[in-house]
Amino acid sequence: MKRLSVVLALVMLAALVGVLFPSANEASAFDASSFKIIKVTDENRAEVFATAISSSTTETYNPADRLWNGIPHIEVTAGGRLFAVWYTGGTNEPHDDNYMVLGYSDNGGKSWVDPFIIVDTYDDSIRAFDPFLHINSRGELVWYWWRGSNWQMTIPNPDAAPEDITWSTPVITGPDNLGACIQEPVRLSDGSLAICRQNGYMAKDIDFIVSSDEGRTWRKRGTAISKAEQDSSEARVLELSDGTLWLLGRVPGGAGGGVQRWVSTDSGWSWSEPEYDLGAPFIGPGSRFAVEKLASGNIVIVSHNTTSSRTDLTVWMSEDGGKTWPYRMLIDDRTNVSYPELDQAADGTIYLIYDKGRAIEKEIRLSVFNEQDIREGCISSAKGVSRAVVAKDASYNDIVFADTGVSGGVLTVAVGTKKEKIFDMLNEQVAVVSESGEEKLLSGEWKVLGYKQDTCGVYEFYYKYNKSDLPQKTADNRGLLTVKVRLVDQSEPPQKGCGATVAVVAAVVAVCAAGAAVALVLRKKRSA
Repeated sequence: MKRLSVVLALVMLAALVGVLFPSANEASAFDASSFKIIKVTDENRAEVFATAISSSTTETYNPADRLWNGIPHIEVTAGGRLFAVWYTGGTNEPHDDNYMVLGYSDNGGKSWVDPFIIVDTYDDSIRAFDPFLHINSRGELVWYWWRGSNWQMTIPNPDAAPEDITWSTPVITGPDNLGACIQEPVRLSDGSLAICRQNGYMAKDIDFIVSSDEGRTWRKRGTAISKAEQDSSEARVLELSDGTLWLLGRVPGGAGGGVQRWVSTDSGWSWSEPEYDLGAPFIGPGSRFAVEKLASGNIVIVSHNTTSSRTDLTVWMSEDGGKTWPYRMLIDDRTNVSYPELDQAADGTIYLIYDKGRAIEKEIRLSVFNEQDIREGCISSAKGVSRAVVAKDASYNDIVFADTGVSGGVLTVAVGTKKEKIFDMLNEQVAVVSESGEEKLLSGEWKVLGYKQDTCGVYEFYYKYNKSDLPQKTADNRGLLTVKVRLVDQSEPPQKGCGATVAVVAAVVAVCAAGAAVALVLRKKRSA
């Protein structure tokens, strides 16, 4: 009887493990036919948008029905098409109704087709999630996701006309698969691909694995071990120009917080003890970050410029292999902005995607810039775009035009200029137009933090307006009520300024024509 009791206990334990950690069970029972893959076209859009995502909900595949959006990834093709992937479905993540969305843009991210391809499961109790993208050496778009194991699906013709785009049958990455990771593989100088693998969302041990056959198979080289009070997560690999490897991991609180770093000088076979308290840009509230070596060899890191909350999403750049980080540019100063991902096009343009207010505003946003923008501290390049909408709750309205009194949203003034003089150059009241076409005249005052009149740099003067002047759910989500002030030495040659690009201005001229009439002659006001 005792032996039978032990056997029954073991059986029950095995069943419990299968519930809590289902990957081993589901990997064997799950196959490619279990995935529902839908290309949304003009012909089937109405039908798809009327289809419930599961039998237990009235939520459909219509973007207007989404209860949340989040955790995006972006990739740019050789032809310049942008693909963005994220997941949604259900009330949050994790949720059995989670499914994935692939959208694309053919105009540099200013507008998007969403959804283009949907990947879901036929089983209502099984979700598909944690997607990421990769362009392989053949120019094919590889779409990875998690469902019991890491799966991948290849789009061989990502630059084709949308109606001609095809995809391969999903397969499990293997035989030594990627584990719980949601970052794009990094191509090393020897041509192989490398990625960080961990056995679960949080882990003490992070494997450095490499593929020499374009991701068909993967093999472990070495393991980095976290010494943090809490496990590390969402680690990234970076190869410096001299061949040194960094492995960077998110630490959600605990010792050091922010980002911890391991170093390898033998191609990833062995790793140093982790380093903490490295200062900016290796800081943050214990949230996800992005890192990439650009084509120039310069390194960029995107993280939060604070340790307290998911706000002030910022990009830093180093030109000396990560020894110093002299260049910094604020991307989004709002709260609940997170999970940045970036990719660089052949012409040097950088595309940065992230989410904001996953279950509230449900935003997926995109900022477009280049290295010179980072050096100048603001987006001013020809292709530059700030906080473009990829997806969001349509009930939230962006301000799309603001008459601050400064054309293009930039002032270039000489070192020594007092802030009061700059306040005098700005409108006391600001006429704005929202994306719904509504015109408003805002009252408030101009503010600036950390202004040093004798120090060159870019300073942000922002308009603190009375929120009651705007309808609910209308806000300055694109940062148009902020003026970039470049403080320069008078001996410097003239430099271009920051702010809205010609393309962005042209895009809102039609909407803002009526708003111009609202912008009458406004009094100027000094503000302390």
